Amino acid sequence: MQGRVVDLTKVNDPAFSSGSMGQGLAIVPDQGVLLAPVNGTVAIVAKTKHAVAMVSEEGMELLMHVGIDTVKLKGRHFTPLVKAGDIVRMGDVLMKFDLKQIITEGFEPLTPIIITNGDDKTRVTVISESQVKMKEHLANITQN
Repeated sequence: MQGRVVDLTKVNDPAFSSGSMGQGLAIVPDQGVLLAPVNGTVAIVAKTKHAVAMVSEEGMELLMHVGIDTVKLKGRHFTPLVKAGDIVRMGDVLMKFDLKQIITEGFEPLTPIIITNGDDKTRVTVISESQVKMKEHLANITQN
């Protein structure tokens, strides 16, 4: 995903910013395209099409949630291009979404990317809160 990286604590949704769902980061997208951040297997595409979960080749479980409260859109403006069980490579398109329409309808497009199977020792350190392009290194993940 291309856009501006934001520390997860700055997300305007306590489910994400508190870290209760897991450690991670968020991206303010420039384009309406969600890309696979790692090589792995798609685990779930939400029925409301706004979120995709996957498992990396190393066993890390990731949730990519396009927008804040976008579940309320009930699938409008989201076009998943994968399904559960699909094997994907870093950079593959997982979903397209109408960024302009999501914003027009009053939703924040900020996209949290969360490690859902981490523990209290999992740390995600954002390298820089700046603009990023596809396949750029965004953060360091450690188990202390």
